[in-house]
Amino acid sequence: MIYLERRSYSIIIPKYFSQINLKKWRNCINNKNIFVDFDGTLVDIAPRHYRVYEKCIKALGGTPLSKEEYWEMKRANVSWDKLLPLSGLSIDEKDAYLKLFIDRIESQEELGADELFKDSLRTLEQLRANDNKLYLLSLRRNANALDWQIEHLGIRHLFEKILSGHSDTKEGTLLKKADIVRQTVDNPSEVVIIGDTEADIAAAQQLGATSIALMSGIRNEEFLSAMQPNYLVDGIGDVNNIKL
Repeated sequence: MIYLERRSYSIIIPKYFSQINLKKWRNCINNKNIFVDFDGTLVDIAPRHYRVYEKCIKALGGTPLSKEEYWEMKRANVSWDKLLPLSGLSIDEKDAYLKLFIDRIESQEELGADELFKDSLRTLEQLRANDNKLYLLSLRRNANALDWQIEHLGIRHLFEKILSGHSDTKEGTLLKKADIVRQTVDNPSEVVIIGDTEADIAAAQQLGATSIALMSGIRNEEFLSAMQPNYLVDGIGDVNNIKL
């Protein structure tokens, strides 16, 4: 396994680079079909995730953990069964909590506050300039809300397709992305899958494809490294340091 860290592999792109200059910038991934996750990969989901958790816990009479405590637990994949009692709710309130959380986490009100990571746009433009085809691949429940957000952020033009699907089971979640990739391209083993969760790594492993795991989202380094991705990097801005 290869680990790349931003401290050792930084790339500085002058602000005056034009699209033509981007074509001369020879990053290391060329002529690939690249499937890019959205939440935690291109957009910072930590603020939204905590904001919705806090509102839902308070609505049910609980006491939210601090943002630092909550996010540390979520990134370590701590289950709601353990997290909710620490937030002052009983296990019997789990269904009520999850209904509130699911209804709100993909609402337009919450999605409108999301921001792209600072390197997201630059990295996507560089990948396209090197003749890669980009596909946005998400496990969002609400495809219409995803489409709205892509338009809102002004990045739709960078992708061949916007793809989404969802499963309510853990097993289904780990299979869903691979199924979507198979339905989209002819040679799924030759694709690159970039994302911040076990679903992205599992999809690449099922397909025999290349996985690039990012530590910028909802899973931490320890959890992601245990999944054995091909590459593990800090964030989307480090993708152009990888030689394929």
